[in-house]
Amino acid sequence: MNHFVWAAGILAILMPATSSADYDLGWIEASQMRPVLDAIDAKDYPRCIRELHKSRENKPGDANLLGLLGYCHREQGDTEQGFRYYHQALAIEPDNVSINEYIGELYLRVGNLEKAREHLKIIADSGACLFGCNEYDKLEAAITAYRKANRL
Repeated sequence: MNHFVWAAGILAILMPATSSADYDLGWIEASQMRPVLDAIDAKDYPRCIRELHKSRENKPGDANLLGLLGYCHREQGDTEQGFRYYHQALAIEPDNVSINEYIGELYLRVGNLEKAREHLKIIADSGACLFGCNEYDKLEAAITAYRKANRL
């Protein structure tokens, strides 16, 4: 499975990536994604979204691009659009552990612990994390932090 932005982890729920050096660009030519990564580094999410839509012209059904659109919308506070793009991405790749991690984190942001747990279970059951993986660990940590912060 390709992990583009996901492998190095753009985010813990409150800790977005700070540098495009954190990203694995193996799934797409790096020169095509440079404007997207530059926009993420600058936290210029409207520009990132515009650049991602340009990239989608060549790969309209790419789950990773859709997931990254979800991330950019999420980071600029548009949870509705964030969910929209995450759901589109998961319709294409339902077991994508990275996208399941990020939608789980977004569910925590809107206070839906049960949906976050559902996505943690999807990651656990996917087979991609047989020997452990960052996506599972990050979402599990975010759930633990959420429960602690909300005294659950």
